[in-house]
Amino acid sequence: MPKGFALIGDKSVSDYMATFFVALPGFFIAALAAVVAFNGGDLDKKMPGVIAKITVYGDTENINITLRMFLSYLFGYLTIISFMGFFICISGSLLSPNLSLPAYGNHNSYISYAHEFLKVLFLFIISFLGSNVICCTSIGLYFLSERVYQTILPDSDEFDKDK
Repeated sequence: MPKGFALIGDKSVSDYMATFFVALPGFFIAALAAVVAFNGGDLDKKMPGVIAKITVYGDTENINITLRMFLSYLFGYLTIISFMGFFICISGSLLSPNLSLPAYGNHNSYISYAHEFLKVLFLFIISFLGSNVICCTSIGLYFLSERVYQTILPDSDEFDKDK
């Protein structure tokens, strides 16, 4: 890019993404609480054709998940990813000045390549986590705003008769 952009520091990628990631966990935890507390709708019906492999204490079992389980796992996952993204942004901002000193003080090409590799890796990880949060949040919002209030699943008795 002709002007480029800073990965760390004031008004940098790390600064903007840390702000993005720090704002989200509260919303995801509130959405998780709403899903758990919401009564009615089709949240407790099993999703047809969706089987999840769940492992608890070493025991693995294939189960049909409900919409409530799907949304609970989704918002829990998004909360964890948001926390990880925030701490990666902060860690990158705090560690980068210490990692860049050897690259500027020594003109060793291996150190320069390693420094550039770390910058690209940092940008890739932050971009991946940010896009992952955006895509998964879109799925969660679709289910919460559109699907929860519709009758999307047949009653379990009706669904079993169709087989």
